[in-house]
Amino acid sequence: VEMELWNIFTYYTLHGNSGNPELMMPLDLYRLCRDCQMTEVAMYRNAIEQQDVHIICASELKKRLDKVGNDVKSGVVSKKGSLTKSLTYAEFLNVLTSLSKKLYSDAPTLNESFQQLLMENILPLAHRRNPQTIENQLRAGQNAMLRTYFDEALLELYKFYAAESQNEEKATTNSTVQAKDFDELGAQSTRSRNIRRSSVMFSFNSAEYASTKSLSYIHWMKFCSDFGLSSSMLLTQVEVGDIYLGCVTTQERTGVRKMKFPQFWEAIVRCALTAYRSVTTATTANKIRAVFVYMWKHIQDHVVNRPNDREADNERAHHKRGLSNAVKKLNNKTLDMWAEVEYRDFLSPDEVEEETAHDIVASLEELPPPKAPEVSVELVEDEEPGQETGDKRIDMDKLRILLERKPEMARFLAEALDKAGISTN
Repeated sequence: VEMELWNIFTYYTLHGNSGNPELMMPLDLYRLCRDCQMTEVAMYRNAIEQQDVHIICASELKKRLDKVGNDVKSGVVSKKGSLTKSLTYAEFLNVLTSLSKKLYSDAPTLNESFQQLLMENILPLAHRRNPQTIENQLRAGQNAMLRTYFDEALLELYKFYAAESQNEEKATTNSTVQAKDFDELGAQSTRSRNIRRSSVMFSFNSAEYASTKSLSYIHWMKFCSDFGLSSSMLLTQVEVGDIYLGCVTTQERTGVRKMKFPQFWEAIVRCALTAYRSVTTATTANKIRAVFVYMWKHIQDHVVNRPNDREADNERAHHKRGLSNAVKKLNNKTLDMWAEVEYRDFLSPDEVEEETAHDIVASLEELPPPKAPEVSVELVEDEEPGQETGDKRIDMDKLRILLERKPEMARFLAEALDKAGISTN
């Protein structure tokens, strides 16, 4: 039930604000109530109205706001911050509990009303994400070989985004600028930074420092934007967000985990399977190859071939300069892979050359001679001499030799006699 509720929560958050699936707006919650028939006046005496949702959400959010009341009064935290208007997963469950009390007011206890809401409305009627496992595709021979082929180059790119996230964390930690809203305030506290920003998880003293980095949802979306994966031509932002959530597991009720490197590869495979799900003529391996070619083309057009965009002195130009260096190895590997097949389209079926007449004749000569089926031919002459046997031009000895050489003719004659009702015995 917990996983089902999480999939329901993230479905509505993704379709409401794909930039952060951990926060739900009151309007998205009202859509959930409408989908679950909680707003039907004909069905419920105390049907849920939109103002009920906003009032209960405001009451729940006020509890969080009261915890930083002094900061609000001093102006450090703005009441217009994004986190002051959105529900976390835990708050979402609390709001559902309050709504159940109104919808099922006849229930003797709050626990029973909440269970009734889940069993009769939320679980059977709500939309939800339905993540599927792709373990079999990941272990398949060619797909595993592609993982090995791109492993080093992808790790270089993955470390770039992780290092960029690490630098942002360091800059945030050392910053003394006052926070204007919850987002900036969260960036200055360890607890909130792990929830909101949390781009990288690392240990300074770890011998496996490079492998302990991990990407947050925000930086996965940044990667997808840089390589054109979240464009309308290939995938939508909702789809790439769902792919991220499908690769990571929940941290109980605190949100989503960070993406490790093996999950980074899995996410790219999921992108290939989702983007080319309608292409039935290509194998999974060729779909993966096609995604890498697409990424190569996009990064060439928007980063590598635009040196002027990297010369400016701003954060975006600095990012592009680092990305153009980090992607070199991946570009070379992709180009080498594509050159081996003479730059053909991986999504098109393999072309089959038509055989010429000479090839057909040559193939026939290689076939073994046909083995004649065993057919016993026995012609019985008339016992009475002088009786007519039919056409005088038929010589019984020659007919016997003919039927022995052409057994299919013997079978044909036997079948014809059977159909005519003439006994051949």
